[in-house]
Amino acid sequence: TTGYHKYERKSMNTYGTVMEHKMPKELACRSLQESMESPDFSMDPSGMGGMWDFDKFGRTGLLHLCFLALDDYRKAHGGALPGLQDGAAAEEMVKLVHEAKKRTKMEEEVDEGLVKKFSRTAGAVLAPMCSIFGGIVGQEVAKAVSQKHHPVYQFVYLDTFEVLGEYEEASGDEYKGVGNRYDAQVAVLGRTLQGKMGDLKYFMVGCGALGCELFKNFAMMGVACGDKGMITVTDDDVIEKSNLSRQFLFRNFNVGQSKSVAATNAVKGMNGAIKIDARQDRVSPATESVYDDAFWEGLDGVVNALDNVKARQYVDQRCVFFGKSLLESGTMGTKCNVQCVIPHRTINYGGRKDPETKEAPECALHNFPHNINHCLSLGRSEFVGMFETQAGQASQYLEKGDAFVSEMSSKIWGEGGAVLPDGTGAAKETNEVLVGVMECLVEGKGLVRTMDECVAWARSKFEEYFSNKIKQLVFSCPHDMKNASGAPFWSPPKRFPSAIVFDAEDPVHMGFIIAAANLRAQVYNVSGYKPVRDASVFKAMLSKVKVGEFVPSRDAKIDTGEKKPEGEEDRMEVDEGSVVDQAKAALGKLPKVGSFGGLKMSPLSFEKDDDSNFHMDFISAFANLRARNYSIEEVDFLQAKLIAGRIIPALATTTSLVTGFVCLELIKLLQHGNKAAFKDLQCNLAMPMLMQIDPEGPPKNVARTVKTKPDPVNHPEYEEEEEVVTLPKDGFTVWDRIVVDKGDLTVQEFLDWWKSEHDVSCTAFAVKIGDAARPFYNQFMSGTKANLPLKMSDVYKKYDPAFTGKYFMPECSIQDSDMNEVETPHVVFKFK
Repeated sequence: TTGYHKYERKSMNTYGTVMEHKMPKELACRSLQESMESPDFSMDPSGMGGMWDFDKFGRTGLLHLCFLALDDYRKAHGGALPGLQDGAAAEEMVKLVHEAKKRTKMEEEVDEGLVKKFSRTAGAVLAPMCSIFGGIVGQEVAKAVSQKHHPVYQFVYLDTFEVLGEYEEASGDEYKGVGNRYDAQVAVLGRTLQGKMGDLKYFMVGCGALGCELFKNFAMMGVACGDKGMITVTDDDVIEKSNLSRQFLFRNFNVGQSKSVAATNAVKGMNGAIKIDARQDRVSPATESVYDDAFWEGLDGVVNALDNVKARQYVDQRCVFFGKSLLESGTMGTKCNVQCVIPHRTINYGGRKDPETKEAPECALHNFPHNINHCLSLGRSEFVGMFETQAGQASQYLEKGDAFVSEMSSKIWGEGGAVLPDGTGAAKETNEVLVGVMECLVEGKGLVRTMDECVAWARSKFEEYFSNKIKQLVFSCPHDMKNASGAPFWSPPKRFPSAIVFDAEDPVHMGFIIAAANLRAQVYNVSGYKPVRDASVFKAMLSKVKVGEFVPSRDAKIDTGEKKPEGEEDRMEVDEGSVVDQAKAALGKLPKVGSFGGLKMSPLSFEKDDDSNFHMDFISAFANLRARNYSIEEVDFLQAKLIAGRIIPALATTTSLVTGFVCLELIKLLQHGNKAAFKDLQCNLAMPMLMQIDPEGPPKNVARTVKTKPDPVNHPEYEEEEEVVTLPKDGFTVWDRIVVDKGDLTVQEFLDWWKSEHDVSCTAFAVKIGDAARPFYNQFMSGTKANLPLKMSDVYKKYDPAFTGKYFMPECSIQDSDMNEVETPHVVFKFK
């Protein structure tokens, strides 16, 4: 850039913007013959030298020699592979590997035991390995067609020898097939393991992209195909058109059907012996009566096929509580991961924290967008606000009437009209709700009864969003404005906006009007409404609409995102009394329900996959008009749908690969007590990079000394030390429990149990019932001493009379004889 002249900014929205441009990369590949005889693993794009597991140094070269020897064997035997569990062929393969090493001058050490295992299983086809390599090959084909991402550099070697048995030591017919579809798998894994697999009782949570692939693999492997086996699968979702591109168990005729039921029918067509209990109940605290203790205790393990963190965390909590293994996996585009959660041996899913997702500041969305994502986010937010949230609140008022007012009032005022302790916060929420209700039900604001009124409302919203708000922003923050430090306020990434003048001939302008008017008519169930997209119909109605002139206000407050001077934030807080008074006045101004003549409102829930419902039409038009305000590049309908619909990229290739690895870990669960055999996975097929790592052990709470600074401001040098001890003394993990199984003790007997069993004192304990922690006993709360002679279950039933459980989990405060705090694992009190 040294030859460039000095940069000159020619307009408010023209910046010297640096953009990343990825340059093409040329690869110099050897011929197949040359690569076979002299492989170069140093060119592996992941930088790992073709090695995907650090426990297997040198394995890549050995596998290369094995495949060279396999080619030589097939040439000598008319193209045939070594026979399954053929000892003579294995001995011959060992000789061929040594010859290949001599011929290629490779330096890898030959592990003859592994070579023999390679030979004995070379003729077997296993579903998990097909799934893995099918995903890799499929992605490479996509790379060749699209010219995107980095291709594999000539060779990819992957093994899972840890699942292979000690064949030469095996006796009888353990690895001999019986003439059924599982013979290849039996030859590799054995009859015993095949029997265990058939009798598995497994719970698969979710039946989308991951679930379909897992289901298919289970059917091919014979999971739950025995007399005692059962796969319970649940998914409360139904099949949508967008699912068909990657959820291959579904077809066009399945659209609208339950995912779990449709997938079950498809899988039974692959293997009629598989036993499946298909459910549609979401796994959550609300369904703990459905998925009860007996259900969880009867499982052999759980596999997640979920697409959200909250559900994953809940399933993980249940697995930890009941001590069940969990196979966790996830995908995002070409990236994927697998985590093995094994009781007492690995960290649980909730023990790790994902990096927080960065959200755009509110001020950027509302006033200073600088990319199309900001515009689309605001468009979706406004859709939800107008057509779902506000419409839902107004609908509730129309249905409940005075009960709606009483319900809100009861959260602010108690008996005698006194403001409740948390009444101010409730008043703020009430004010926000009532603004939306009034927006929907007041004449001249948002209340509509005819299509003409819907069009007039849409036109007024156009003016509000894309003209008036921009005029106000430019008035309050002119182009020559300076920030607190004296620098130009409108500096990158801020973009100086300009108002839009409505033009009925502009298709984007009309797109907004058409979508907004149709959506408004749907919400208000306008009489005789039919979806209309003909622009000429709307132009005729628009000709009758008059839009008032906008005058900017000098008192308008604009959120600029700049930090306010110290103390100013407090001065800007609204007085608590005024907030309560505003709520009282707003409740009194609500129009009478009877004045609406039986009006019924239908709130809309955002649905991205139905292109006929005007949802994405509204958001797309909104975002592109917003982009025009700020000179941001617009996007087409499909791009808008991908971004605003928050469609997480799901590729069939990645899903195939990751579920293959999950199934390999399932096999290991049935084989190994050794944690070292299990592997977590991190993979990115785009690079391509695949890394198998040993699972992390569970973190352990141990005795320690905690240093604190009682007065860090005035005496930062002074520290106090506090000893924290644990019960058990050698520490505990999240998998451990203290179980009190002595029957229905009294509160006093429960306190005595701690002293007699562990020589510690329980100074207080509470139990979470509903959303509140209820104190059963606290040595400093005299009122709780009345509970001492009562049975623990009776105290619980004081707060929840309908309780029918067999246990609950008290949170206990424990001290030792030296008054040190004692940390314990979760306590389970069983009284039945």
